[in-house]
Amino acid sequence: MLTASPLKSSHEPRALLVDFDGTLGNTLAAWTDAFDAVLQDHGVQVPQEQVIRYCFHSCPDEVIRSHGIADGPAFKEKVWTSVVDRMGSVEPYDDVVETLAALRSH
Repeated sequence: MLTASPLKSSHEPRALLVDFDGTLGNTLAAWTDAFDAVLQDHGVQVPQEQVIRYCFHSCPDEVIRSHGIADGPAFKEKVWTSVVDRMGSVEPYDDVVETLAALRSH
């Protein structure tokens, strides 16, 4: 639950901006590499084009069922953890840092 609280100092952030869908940086490789790595951990090898379809055009439960992955919740958790681990290497799109700095100054 989000709650509002007064700021203790002017140096504390007033907001947190998180990007997992490619709005601020190119996150495609983070998602596809993570999904592919977890598929391979489960003995599933598919072409990169199929990984992209699995990531963005399929329900994870369909992927789990179609490949006989026994522990669906663990599979989903591994994918998510792997995506989060890769987000640190995502580079922001041109001018994103400058735009956010300008917004912060207002």
